Amino acid sequence: MKTKLLYSIVLLTILSSGVFSQIGSPILVEPPKNVDVVTIPVQLDWQDLPGAQCYRVEVTNDTTSPNKFEALCNAPDSHYEIPAAETEPNTVYYWRVFACTPTGWSDPSCYFSFKTAATTPAATIGNMIDGVIDLIVEEDIPENQGNILIHRLERAQDFLNQGNEFVSLVNMVLFKARLFILRVSSVITADV
Repeated sequence: MKTKLLYSIVLLTILSSGVFSQIGSPILVEPPKNVDVVTIPVQLDWQDLPGAQCYRVEVTNDTTSPNKFEALCNAPDSHYEIPAAETEPNTVYYWRVFACTPTGWSDPSCYFSFKTAATTPAATIGNMIDGVIDLIVEEDIPENQGNILIHRLERAQDFLNQGNEFVSLVNMVLFKARLFILRVSSVITADV
């Protein structure tokens, strides 16, 4: 009788201490499930779990591949920004989160999905202008030649903003021709 009572007390103590308790799965919040368009960079948010020391965020565009869980924290808090370099425009992504506690990893949350926004021609031209500015700053191209390229891109963007796609395209062709001439004449290297 005393032995049963002792086992019961030990079992009750173990159960009440939380050794066998499992932390719940994280509850995803943002972006909401099945969102059509999200701008890059993408900010992911979920509810804090009591007792969680950190989180593991997994982002994929294929949920049918074998589980690749790595027991490494990549988010100390209940939010995570996906690096822009790791996302593509106009692409569907799936994400889920694991929580890490002193007793181990939680089960994963359910998958949420989102689709990144498509790149607009105006945004692409803006990125190209930034790229030419970087070339000038890094002295990979002479400033006067870089300014000619920037001027051509700005004209293409102006015509695009006015709805004149044909003239914008002509300016893009002239930009590419100028870039080709600079490469052939070794003013800039071919790998730029």
